Formats: sequence, structure tokens, C-alpha cells
Amino acid sequence: MEVTTPAARAAAATAAVSLASRPAGFSIQNGLPARAAGVTTSIGYNYRHVPAVERVRELIAAGQLGRVTNVRAVFFNSYAAEPNGALSWRFRREEAGSGALGDLLSHVVDLMQYVVAPIAEVSSLLSTVYAQRPILPMGSATHFAVIEDGEMGEVENDDYVAALVRFAAGSRAAGAVGTLEASRVSVGPQCSLGFEIYGTDGSAIWNFEQMNELRLCLGRGGPTKPNHGYTTVLGNSGLGDYGRFQPGPGNSMGYDDLKVIEAKKFLVAVAGGEQRNSTIEEAHADAEVIAATAASARDGAWHSVVPVPGATFGHG
Repeated sequence: MEVTTPAARAAAATAAVSLASRPAGFSIQNGLPARAAGVTTSIGYNYRHVPAVERVRELIAAGQLGRVTNVRAVFFNSYAAEPNGALSWRFRREEAGSGALGDLLSHVVDLMQYVVAPIAEVSSLLSTVYAQRPILPMGSATHFAVIEDGEMGEVENDDYVAALVRFAAGSRAAGAVGTLEASRVSVGPQCSLGFEIYGTDGSAIWNFEQMNELRLCLGRGGPTKPNHGYTTVLGNSGLGDYGRFQPGPGNSMGYDDLKVIEAKKFLVAVAGGEQRNSTIEEAHADAEVIAATAASARDGAWHSVVPVPGATFGHG
């Protein structure tokens, strides 16, 4: 079961465990009851469970990419690319909070903090591409509806967000920098969540639209290595939980399988085993990055991210 605020807050007050959706409420404070209650929690940042993503995390931890120098990570989506797309709850600040910032960039932030290292500083900008959309009469259609010649209303949050980030000193990516972007109005991408991670000894490229493929380059090139470059690694039993789903390499996994892995990791944590699920502390740490990004977009300055005790992202 996935729940959001205020249901999650009520559940945290009485339950021993809690499985909630992300981004864990409109504000940082909405995630605090579960922490205060001391319950075992799991937040639905399920993209981190992709076997290829888990493999990149392992490679970075083992130093096989060398020292991480820079990253590029994006979540480009087209669900709001139609200008006459209905003015649903997603575009209203009171109901949705932020736009692409909280809805999409939160996934990018979680991936980078899980795979690479904690984010320490951010400088950002927000943009609203379509300032007005046709009003959706209550109960008349879904938020994907297209309305021609309808009454127009104001869009109250962002369509696009871009951020420059610095990773934390003392982390395994100390000194590394990156660019993070998210858009809900990109024409073409359907669910293009991906990253490029570069190190002194290699790099890795992955995108959710080809979630079972990982592009890897390990080792430096040079004139004596004319065939040096990227290798495409297909899903196989050496990547994360792939072997629990497929009988052999090259067979595709899907989004629903990631929800199964999410539930498995949660149950392992509930039973007292290794905590590899996304906890409320980690969701809180993601929310602090989002809050710093929003603050930077308002004043144009660099903002430090407030550290969250207990948000380890499994880095130890």
C-alpha cells in the first residue's frame, strides 16, 4: 500500500511499519512524524532498484570508475507537453506543491545521492513554459485530458528545473560537481530518467527508457587502444536482483518488477536485516536538496543542503 500525507502522518502515529509514496509530502515537516515515532519506513523511490543502477553504485563504491569528477542527470517527461493539457491538481501549488521540482527532480536527487554521494550545495533556476491551461471541471476527466477552447486558469508551479550541485566533502565523491534537470513539458521523452557519471578511470551511462541496458567504459583510452570506448551491458544475473526475475541474460525486466524489489527490501528491513530500502531519513535528505533548490531559484544564490541524521543511503 502506498499512502501520502495526511494519511501517512496518521499511520506513523500508530503503526510499527510504514510504506509511503514519494516525495513524502509537500514539505519537509510532513515526513517528520514517522521519524519521531521510530517506525520502520520505506519510501517509493523505486528507480534506485534497477539492476543496472545497482551495478553502477557498486562500481563507484569499488573505485572502478576512479574518482568521480562530474555527473549529468535528468528526468525529462512529456506528460504536460500539450499546451491544452488540463489544469489539474498537478499544476496547483495548494494541492501539488512544486511542479517538476518535486514531482520529477526528486527522483533525480535520490538516484544521485544513492548511487554517487550526498549533495551538499545547489544553485538553480525554475521555469514555467505554459503559464495558463484550460480548467478541468471536477470529476470530468483525468489530469492527462486535453481540453480545446476551455476557460483558462493560472499554472502555479514550475514546468522545468535545472540545478548545479556540489557533492559533499568527505564523501566518496568529494570535489565532484554535477548538473541535474527535470522537465514535464519535453516533447519526445516519455520517461527519460537517466544519468552520465564520469570518473578518472571510467564512466557509466544509463536511461530508464532502456532500463535493461548499461553503457560502461572502464579504463582510460589512448593511441594503443584503438577499440577503446563504451560497451553495452545487457541485464544479467550479476546486476542487482536481476537473477531473481529472469532465467538468463538479455531478458527484460519492467517497472512493476521494481515495485516488487522495493517491497522486498522493505520487508527485509522490517525483519531486522540489511537496510537497503529508501527510508524516511533518506527521503527527508532528498527533500532538503529540493528545498535548497527552491530557495536558490528564488534568490539566485548558492544554498547549502541541511544534513539529515540517519540518511546514509547505504554508504555506511
